[in-house]
Amino acid sequence: VKQYGNPEINFLIDYLKERMGIPILDLTTQMNRRYCYLAIKKFGGPDKIKILIDTASSHPFWQNKTTNFKTLYYNAVQIIMSSRDNKFAVTKV
Repeated sequence: VKQYGNPEINFLIDYLKERMGIPILDLTTQMNRRYCYLAIKKFGGPDKIKILIDTASSHPFWQNKTTNFKTLYYNAVQIIMSSRDNKFAVTKV
C-alpha cells in the first residue's frame, strides 16, 4: 500500500487515533495534517508530539477532550502543566 504525504505526519495521526481510541479524528484531514505539521515545527519534532499525545491520553480530563490536532496544538501547554500533578504521571507504553 502506497502512502502519500509526510510519513511523520501519517504516523502521528495514526498514533493519536490509536492512543485516544477513536477511529476518525474531528475536523477535516487537511486541517489535522496542517496542525500536526505546525505542532512538529513549534514543539521540536515528532518525538515531542508523541510524548504530548501520551500525556494527553493518560490524563482523565484531556483524554476525552483531545480528538484532533487543533485541540492538541492549542492546549499543549495546559496538557503538559496538568501532567505535572503527581496524580497523573505519564505511563510508558
